[in-house]
This record gives sequence, structure tokens and C-alpha cells, in this order.
Amino acid sequence: MVEADSRDGPVELFDDIEFSEPDTARLAETIGDRLAQVRDRALARPTPQLERIPVILRGKEAEAVFSWFFDNSRTEMIYSKASAFEPGKNVQKASDREDVAEPLEVWAEPVIPGLPSSTAFDTDGFPLERTPVIEKGVLTTLIGSVRHADWLGVPRRGAFPLFSVSPGSMSLEAMHAAPYLEPVMFSDFQLDPVTGDFGAEVRLAYYFDGKKVIPVSGGSISGSLSTLRSSMRRSRETAVATLSRCPVTILLQGATITGIR
Repeated sequence: MVEADSRDGPVELFDDIEFSEPDTARLAETIGDRLAQVRDRALARPTPQLERIPVILRGKEAEAVFSWFFDNSRTEMIYSKASAFEPGKNVQKASDREDVAEPLEVWAEPVIPGLPSSTAFDTDGFPLERTPVIEKGVLTTLIGSVRHADWLGVPRRGAFPLFSVSPGSMSLEAMHAAPYLEPVMFSDFQLDPVTGDFGAEVRLAYYFDGKKVIPVSGGSISGSLSTLRSSMRRSRETAVATLSRCPVTILLQGATITGIR
């Protein structure tokens, strides 16, 4: 927890970070970011009403978006019909008429250095090997529990705890070149694991109006991956998160931004 004082009283931001082994560089970077953000939260203005500008998600929220693709590729989700994904189908398209801005590549990973969930075997004792799950946007391999794989009649791959996502074609600099809203802290970011609907109240975000970056607070963002997934863009830069190595940021076109003035 990091605290600071503003004109309206004290403010605070909460966060956590997980390690399997000491990583002083990652810890120092995270602490530095949060210290700067709590200062900006104390100076933040009310979030204005904004339309037709992209939302940039980063960190855990970006990982949650990628996790939606990964989790909907699990045998459990497919067998229970909770997932609308189908092997051999492009999971970035809501319909065949859509064009995909940037094809997605996702791998199931048994081990990612630094992450405590790394393991050579799943909870059933099945040995895990790095496996491509989504290739060029197409679901090619189902991962998940052995018994659900058997019930579906698909090859056993195991229930992986971790995943990785290929870098995108946009640099962070390019994403920040035009007006955007980039939330960096939410009160409680929620993403429905089945529908992909998401929403949250913004505790701190950065609004770039084309000339300057302004820290803002309040209001909310919402949307659904079922309709926004085809236009999603990923950053070229990647980093280790909680359950993955994935692009640092995602740029979403068409999310709803509700300001407070």
C-alpha cells in the first residue's frame, strides 16, 4: 500500500507482486511506478466524458484479457459448453465477416522463470510440455484436465497453470502517440470468464488529449471482448505478469468510457 495527501484528503493505492525467487529489478520498477502513481492520484482531475478514443490496458488487466482466450481453450470449458470456442475456428472473430487487426499467438507454458505457479506436472500428475494453443488466431489445441480431454476425444495435453502471448506490432511509443485513456489502477476490475464482458471504476488513469498527459480519477470503463477482440492491438514490449509472459499493454477500440463531468 502506498499513501499520499491530496487537497481532498489522503489517497492510497494497493497492489501485490508475486515471485518464485528474488527479482530486485522487477520489484524496484514496480515500487517506483506505484510511488509515481500515488503522487499522480493525489493530483488527479475528475475523468471527463470521452468518446471515440482507445483504452489502453496494462499489467494485470492486460493479462486478464489474454487469460480469457487461454481459459476458453480449456477442455473443461469446451466440454461444459461454457466456452463458445471451437477447435479449428478463429477465436478472434465474432463472425466470418470480421477482419482481424493482429493475429494472436498463445502457448501453454509449464514453466516461466520467476513465477511461483511453474510446474512440470499438472494436478493429475500429467507431464506438461510447452504447447501452442492459438496460432494466427485459430484455436489449434485444447488444454485442460485429462478426463475432460478423454470425454471430448481429443489428445491429452494437461492442465497448464501458465501461458505466454506473442508480442504485437505496435510499440508503446506508437500506442501513446494519439489521444487515449490508460487506466493504471482500478477499484475492482471484473472480466466475465464466459462472455468476456468487463468493467471497473477507475481509481487512476492517464488521459492524453493530443498535447499533454493528464492524471484523472473516477468514472468507469466497460466493454465486451466478444465484440472488441478483432480490433485489439498488442504492444511489442512484453513482461512477466502473474500467470504469463505477455505484451505489456493492449489497445482496445470501442470500449465505453463514463466520465464524472
